[in-house]
Amino acid sequence: MSTLTENNPSLPAWFTVADAAKYSGLSGALLYELINEECIVSSTVLRPGRRRGRRLIQRASLDAFIEKGIGKNSIDNVRGGAAREDSNSKKGGPTE
Repeated sequence: MSTLTENNPSLPAWFTVADAAKYSGLSGALLYELINEECIVSSTVLRPGRRRGRRLIQRASLDAFIEKGIGKNSIDNVRGGAAREDSNSKKGGPTE
């Protein structure tokens, strides 16, 4: 299977969150969730002496995440839909 990036090798290896959102069609909020859940790889670039930096998302990990979802139902997506369904039912939460 070819990856999304093989079709356009001129794309950068790392995206800002805004550029990753444009590239993937996913919202910035969802991208941050995926970062926190370690579904995609990111790095924060800080200048010396600064507390805040620029969050960058690795294009290859974003492509891999998207490609893992090809042909799957939303409940079985790579974020663990079936597993979350089980944990929600144990907590008394919704199962569907």
